[in-house]
Amino acid sequence: MTARYEVTAELDRASLSSLQLVVLILCFLVATFDGMDAQIIAFAAPWMMPDLGIEEGSLGIVFAAATIGMAFGAVIFGYLGDLFGRKRIVVITVVMFSIFTPLAGLASNLNELLVIRFVTGIGMGGALPNAVTLVAEYSAQRQRRMMVSVMYMGFAAGGILGSLAAKVLIEPFGWQSIFYFGGVAPLLLVPFLLRYMPESMHYLVRQVGQDRRV
Repeated sequence: MTARYEVTAELDRASLSSLQLVVLILCFLVATFDGMDAQIIAFAAPWMMPDLGIEEGSLGIVFAAATIGMAFGAVIFGYLGDLFGRKRIVVITVVMFSIFTPLAGLASNLNELLVIRFVTGIGMGGALPNAVTLVAEYSAQRQRRMMVSVMYMGFAAGGILGSLAAKVLIEPFGWQSIFYFGGVAPLLLVPFLLRYMPESMHYLVRQVGQDRRV
């Protein structure tokens, strides 16, 4: 516990560093792609519904499937982040929703789409709380609210990115293309997360023999 408080106190005394900016930028991008993949189905819906035979009244169930999945993901992966480290869980969840988002473009009926979006939601819901925790841990107390707020702006930016992608891709390439884009784009972020994202300091401090790594 002493080591944890010493790390926090040292951060609170320090000015904004390049490492803190790296954490913020990477987590902002995680939130951006999370927000994009959460919202792109709304942009694809007008073209997707007739192809899959989805009635307008059933569309809300599809949206709800992802939202329910996000709630489960936040609880499950939030807990796993405490056990196995925030960085590791962020990478796992980004890979998870990167894989399952394009599968929506391969769905042939409503039931398949519901399952795919639910599992995608689990990944999306698991990424955000762990990214928020990383930003908060690597922020000085006086900057923490601002840093976390900036990170959350990424989710809204994802909606904008998704709408732009829909405008560019859907007409010439079909509604499936936006889901493929929604899978490839966050997957390209994974190598940068592995290379540059630091692990949670509080997690490292809790590990036997890890104090010197902090």
